[in-house]
Amino acid sequence: MDDSMPKRRIESFRICKLLLLFFNIGNVLVAVTLVFVGAALIQHVNKYDVFIGSRSVYGPASAVIVAGLLLFAVGIIGCWGAIAEKPRVLMVFIILQIVTLLIEIVGGGVAISSEGSVRAHVTTSFWNSMKQSLTDADRNKAIHKVQQDLMCCGSNGTDSWHWLLGKIPPSCCHNQSYCMQNISIPLDSDAYFDKNCPDSLYDTLKKYSIPVSAVCIAFALFQIFDLVFAVVVYRKKTKDIRYEQLAAMA
Repeated sequence: MDDSMPKRRIESFRICKLLLLFFNIGNVLVAVTLVFVGAALIQHVNKYDVFIGSRSVYGPASAVIVAGLLLFAVGIIGCWGAIAEKPRVLMVFIILQIVTLLIEIVGGGVAISSEGSVRAHVTTSFWNSMKQSLTDADRNKAIHKVQQDLMCCGSNGTDSWHWLLGKIPPSCCHNQSYCMQNISIPLDSDAYFDKNCPDSLYDTLKKYSIPVSAVCIAFALFQIFDLVFAVVVYRKKTKDIRYEQLAAMA
């Protein structure tokens, strides 16, 4: 019984070490995905800049890329610590992992608390883009493409276009050719899209919010388990070094 206890401890340590390596390989893969997602956001920066402006798109996209690079560094350090079993490397990994978790928690809280202000900013930006579209052909094309893609109309429904132009553009219609042929359609007609564009954008994002939130929660738990295994391996190695130092002194 006494002989089996050290063997069990050794096996438990090996399992923790392998799990630490496995979880950090996962970190690296997730990090690469984040970098690609951020790059894709920047690549398509002009798609919805009529809503929030290029700077507002570049900011979050750059943040995603930075988060991916940070997570990649954390994952590489974690793999190195698991393979080399060096306490200093493991300690650096533990600190970085805690910092990453705190950043995620703070970032999530800021995102939730700023939803109202972001919605107001999106509405104002779209209204400004509508005014710019009167003299900017590229902006005009982008506005009407967004309205057709998201099946929406104006920053505040048909009233916003009526106030600005005195008429409703065909891109606000379910059937553009019908609206082009019938210019005297009432503002509240079913021929027009019944949602404004900022609300349509938020409705589109909400479709993906639940799975994205689930993935974020799962990844946070993933990181916590990763952190636990790192602490176990770190404590085991520091104890081994302490015993070796005491043995050498004796």
